[in-house]
Amino acid sequence: MYEHLGSLLGTLITMDEIVLNNSVLHEHWGAYRRLVRSAASDQHRFGQDKASLQPLEKLLADVETAVMQGTMFMSVLRQVYDCEGLVVTRNGVLREEMMTVVLGWCGQLEQSSGEGWWCDNQPQVVGVTALAVFHQVVFNCQDRRLSRVLGNLFKKVCGWAVNLDAAARKHSSQMNNQDLNQRASLLLQGLIIAHTVKYNMETVLNLHSVLSRPMGKACALSVCSLVESLKAIEHTYHRHSSLLADSLPHVIQYLTYQVLSIISTVKVRDFVGACLMYH
Repeated sequence: MYEHLGSLLGTLITMDEIVLNNSVLHEHWGAYRRLVRSAASDQHRFGQDKASLQPLEKLLADVETAVMQGTMFMSVLRQVYDCEGLVVTRNGVLREEMMTVVLGWCGQLEQSSGEGWWCDNQPQVVGVTALAVFHQVVFNCQDRRLSRVLGNLFKKVCGWAVNLDAAARKHSSQMNNQDLNQRASLLLQGLIIAHTVKYNMETVLNLHSVLSRPMGKACALSVCSLVESLKAIEHTYHRHSSLLADSLPHVIQYLTYQVLSIISTVKVRDFVGACLMYH
């Protein structure tokens, strides 16, 4: 149950990021809202008066507040969970059960390994981090065990840097297709790691600021570790700037191939489904 809650919270974080970082979406959303407002003042052209458009305006205002501001995850944290005789924030059993799940989840992720660790486990890392933040806010507590295990997860950044250093030793002219794909994958993993670390760091800092919660020593040390990891990633890319320039065309080709493969698979699946439907 708690894993599903963490995955759901992680999905909200992902949706917030998509909304906040999609300038085209905001541009089209603004244009649509202006169109709806203009429709109310031009009844002859649109066939709708102001009264008939009020429910739509209210719906759009709710979407603006709940979705387009990118605060879906924050709205969950701000909810009041103690109501109608139901006490959640002081429920010690619930607090310990959730903490046990978070620690166990982090332990499973920490034990897993592999070259594509971040790419394969990014949704789970976001989910367990979201659940940890939810636990801290709802129960108003800071657990050093949690700071330690989350810190251990992000220490896997070091493994990425070592793998990239090893891949950089061979010149592109001496590499086969598998080597080039591995290099492209490593370069993309670094971007994913940097984004995840940056988001988690900003989330912790912003939550303490918005909710006016003091930051404990363990939490402050964890934030410093995240900053250190982020700077290490930046330095690694800077050190391999020539590698990045040399590999960029292949990275683009690698991503294009992956997109085309996904599209091809979807087309085949839809075609088979259509054939089965009409037979």
